[in-house]
Amino acid sequence: SDEARAKFVATTLTVSMEKFDNYFGKCTTKFAVGDEPTVADFQVYAYIDTCLLLDGGHALLDKYANVKQYLKKISEIPEIKDYIVQSHAQLPINNKVAKFGGKVINKP
Repeated sequence: SDEARAKFVATTLTVSMEKFDNYFGKCTTKFAVGDEPTVADFQVYAYIDTCLLLDGGHALLDKYANVKQYLKKISEIPEIKDYIVQSHAQLPINNKVAKFGGKVINKP
């Protein structure tokens, strides 16, 4: 629902963005854990990018310059840049059963 999405952006996403922004602001390397991109960078990029889809026009990103700069660095890697412009990278989140407020079912 729009209400659940707005709540997620205002709480969870905002807290995550603040943490990432602080980390990248203190980071002395080009990428998250070194001067070359690692699998960690692609996971962080995918997480932030997916979450920002819920923020509509990415207005929240404008508040976090360090995160914005980090995303730009990743998206400018030639292979990633090529992938982003491909049509399958432009599709919406595809997990039709994913929703806010889902219940965890513990199996015995």
